[in-house]
Amino acid sequence: MTMQDARHNGFDVDSTNEEESVSGAFERVVDASQRMLSDHIELIRLEVRDGMTHVVTAGALVGTGVLFAFAAWCSLMAALVACMVPTLSLAASLLVVALLTAAGSAVCVAFGVREVPVAQADSVDD
Repeated sequence: MTMQDARHNGFDVDSTNEEESVSGAFERVVDASQRMLSDHIELIRLEVRDGMTHVVTAGALVGTGVLFAFAAWCSLMAALVACMVPTLSLAASLLVVALLTAAGSAVCVAFGVREVPVAQADSVDD
């Protein structure tokens, strides 16, 4: 059967091949898109894991630094009390150090509160 006979009998040989070609191309595009999406998701997972590792490491280092700073502060306050004991009683020395510490923390909190943005409610014009 020739191509002319096939067309004459109702078979369109070129359109069948073209449909298979289009559907095959569509399948390849879908497969490539799925692979690309899968690779992209895997890359995001690796970046998140790497970021989390950095965050945990940084948090541990900051926590350790804060712990050492606290120990240094306690040592400094103990040394200050020890220096005041010859002139003041132990209770008075501790009170002075406690008041200095409270004043310093109050100043830090006041400056910290000023830095916090205030949420403003949307005003409704009547």
